[in-house]
Amino acid sequence: MDLGKAFAFGGIFVALMGILISGNISSPATMERLEHSPLKAFEERIMESSEDELYFMLDSLLEKDLIQPLVIESINERVRMLQSARSNSIYPANHIYHSWDTKKAHPYSEKLIAGDTTVKLVLTAYLEGKKFVNPFDGLVTSNFGWRKGRMHNGVDIGLLVGDTVRAAFDGVVRLAKWQGGYGRAVVIRHDNGLETIYGHLYRWMVKSGDRVKAGDPIARGGNSGASRGSHLHFETRFKGKAVNPACFIDFRNNRLKNDTLVLKKTKYGFLGHLPGGAFHKVKRGDFLFKIAQQYGTSVKEICEINGFRRNHFLVVGEEIKVSE
Repeated sequence: MDLGKAFAFGGIFVALMGILISGNISSPATMERLEHSPLKAFEERIMESSEDELYFMLDSLLEKDLIQPLVIESINERVRMLQSARSNSIYPANHIYHSWDTKKAHPYSEKLIAGDTTVKLVLTAYLEGKKFVNPFDGLVTSNFGWRKGRMHNGVDIGLLVGDTVRAAFDGVVRLAKWQGGYGRAVVIRHDNGLETIYGHLYRWMVKSGDRVKAGDPIARGGNSGASRGSHLHFETRFKGKAVNPACFIDFRNNRLKNDTLVLKKTKYGFLGHLPGGAFHKVKRGDFLFKIAQQYGTSVKEICEINGFRRNHFLVVGEEIKVSE
């Protein structure tokens, strides 16, 4: 079940879950047994759950033949709490970050991702008018990954000084100021918790607090900061951790590869992939360690997923799975 729909149609969700309930807890003896059962601990877990954790609980519960009313009540109460947190904040995804920093591009600590495992983000919802627009229709000149011994946390898109850079998704501008190596930069936070960063700009067209729609002009491209030639440096991050934008954006055709992005927690942050697993198409010069670093995973995990050994010979054009 889509948690967004659960929020939008709370009454429908209650009715649907009610259909699945069986059993009777009206007797005092049954109630007393529930109070001392693992359900009480499960109820406490529900009340501490994030929106993403609740999403996976709902999916699991809908596969069950029997669901206790205590669980239903707890889930509905948590939905109401999260819905209230959303409506009371002017900042997107405040229930995820609980902060709004207008001075630093990367203000988040490691504690923010401490309890995460797998997160599912809905990127577009056409019925609600939410869409994606390529920040700039240009040639990708540098990909995400290791470059000259350093991690390149985004993609570079060629442009000329003065070209219009646009917002990739709906959101609110968190930051529009000079940021070290980024030069003039814009950071936009989106409703699903994703943040997009636009660097090496020439001129801003927005300011902190501005709400933008996908495709709205936000800046003029340039060559500011640590840049050797005009281009747009574009990053996608979740909770401060860089996610390869090419894993869900088809820059060649200016479209998303899927309207949903799955983020898997790894040692280095999050591995982004489409529902059903992530695959890497082997290119000339690839080797297992390089691929593992690119996707924030390990050689051991890649070998286990694909069922081959560390000395497996990679063939150009071969697709290997890098995430379940």
